[in-house]
Amino acid sequence: MIKSCRFELTKFNGAGCGKNTNYGFTEGKPCIILTLNRLIGWMPIDYAPDSVPEIIKGRYKPNFVTLKCDGTAMIKFENLPRNKLVLVECRAYAQNVQIDITSKLGMVNFELMVEDTEPEKPIDKSR
Repeated sequence: MIKSCRFELTKFNGAGCGKNTNYGFTEGKPCIILTLNRLIGWMPIDYAPDSVPEIIKGRYKPNFVTLKCDGTAMIKFENLPRNKLVLVECRAYAQNVQIDITSKLGMVNFELMVEDTEPEKPIDKSR
């Protein structure tokens, strides 16, 4: 039987990503949780110190899979433009994670849109 991972969401409250802020959605700053699919027996293979991809060098730690997300793991999107579709691409980096843009291996793409919640003002046609 496959079980989902459980973790305490309250640790994200300080970043404005808790239940009390509707996980950022109320303020138009949505918080998204990314997770890798569970592969039984799979462990990330560390990069040799001289082969860490430049794009993740400052954040890479051995024994962990580093996620690189372009568009701006819990990810809080702070300054999303209103009423515009934002395309987000996140990639996982480890020596044994194959990244293939065509087949979307080792990556995920999703879209976000924060809509204005204020009603449109009526147009004054008397002028």
